[in-house]
Amino acid sequence: MKKVSIADAKDKLTELLRKVEQGERVLITRRGAPVAELGPPTAPVANSFSLAAIKQRQQARGLADAPAPVPDDFNEIDAFPEGWPAK
Repeated sequence: MKKVSIADAKDKLTELLRKVEQGERVLITRRGAPVAELGPPTAPVANSFSLAAIKQRQQARGLADAPAPVPDDFNEIDAFPEGWPAK
């Protein structure tokens, strides 16, 4: 396990994170005493913005099959206010 001081960790964070992505662990120290450890996540990190995650939340809330309401005059609505864009 690589040991680095807080100051070195600040200066080389990108490099240290690349090592962590490769599976290495990094011990961060203050005056030689361990204060933190960088390492890969122990469980897969879920991307809450993925389409699968969004669909799963919709299903859990009972919204998966509900169509979005569209007003009858949708195609007739003037999308831009008068005088837009301002010149």
